[in-house]
Amino acid sequence: MRRTFTLAFLFSSLFTLPLGAQAQHLRRAPSPSTEVHIDLPTGTITRGPVVQPRAAATVSDFPNMDLSGFAGVDTGGGSIEWFNDGVKGVNANASDLMDSFAFAYCSAKKDTSLGGPGGSVKLGFYEGYTRNGGPSGTPNGTAVAVLTLTGLPANSASSSFFGGFNCYFATVTFGDLVSFADGPIAYSWKFLDVGSSGPLAGTFPFLANAGVCVGTTPFTDALGQAPYTCCSVSVADVYLNGLLLVVFTFAPYCFPFSVGIDIHEAADLTATASPFIGDGINADVLTASPAIVGQNWSASVTLGHAHGSSGAILLALRTAVINGPNLNSPIGGRLTEPLISGPLLASLSSAHNGTASAPITAAVPAQFSLLCVSWAAQATVTGGGFVDLSRAVSGVTGTQ
Repeated sequence: MRRTFTLAFLFSSLFTLPLGAQAQHLRRAPSPSTEVHIDLPTGTITRGPVVQPRAAATVSDFPNMDLSGFAGVDTGGGSIEWFNDGVKGVNANASDLMDSFAFAYCSAKKDTSLGGPGGSVKLGFYEGYTRNGGPSGTPNGTAVAVLTLTGLPANSASSSFFGGFNCYFATVTFGDLVSFADGPIAYSWKFLDVGSSGPLAGTFPFLANAGVCVGTTPFTDALGQAPYTCCSVSVADVYLNGLLLVVFTFAPYCFPFSVGIDIHEAADLTATASPFIGDGINADVLTASPAIVGQNWSASVTLGHAHGSSGAILLALRTAVINGPNLNSPIGGRLTEPLISGPLLASLSSAHNGTASAPITAAVPAQFSLLCVSWAAQATVTGGGFVDLSRAVSGVTGTQ
């Protein structure tokens, strides 16, 4: 049998609230059993397992999915937002590039497949957050990602927190990797929709265990989550229309809770860049830095052949190096050797002054799909009546 626990609050004198403007409730809920995958770049929502072949890997650097068996709710309609705090970096992953995150939720809204709106929630991630807000009563962290999810898989009919609802595991994948520093963080849940009986939200978080209580003594867990108090179960800082309202608890149950969430980062991967000379007949020397996602890649050419006082340089990036045939250049006739092959990844232009090229730079997009990608670069150098191929550089993209 399900039991429902309700808590009434004394409101701060700083706010004048209509009756029922804010009310937290706690309820036992069935464990999520269905996977949901949300691809932010396309907005595609997929139900069930998804096969995602990837050359690179991810690391969970804030694995807060020790689910408690309870769901929690507050007033819906977009005015109430919960903030949980902790410390990210449990696995010491240095990239700090968030690729995706998982969370558990329940919804009493009618599913989109049945003509309903589905579930809705606004989620946020913050660096440098400390509980109880800033001096102005607003969240004191720096937002690194804030997103609104709508049309989430939901329930078989329009219902409420005290009626029927379904619970899900959801994974959200970003288009670009999100820089998210280790240290004190917060993650937020804003209650956007309203259940059929109102005023409680129709979509709400499945709660995870947070911190430890031994008697009335609170202890911090491995994720830096500490109960506000013990035997008055702490959950979150609560903000009303962006201003701190109250730190609330589900008294008198001695089980600290927080919103269940798991932050995934791109696993540390060292980028490489190595020279490749083939048969050694190409005299113009190409140098290049390792290609790190989210940073600028740079290259330059130092001339070993005479190419006059100036000329153009065209740099090609392909997927592999080869020891190609020795050929006479069609312009100038010098012996030269192609050293790269495969699909063209990029083509960049520059110029030289007879001695060296101007810097050649390109931004490497901060995308997970660009990790562990093999590349090979070679320049075509013109000037002084000659066209020659340079030596090559090859490498693999990484996070550092």
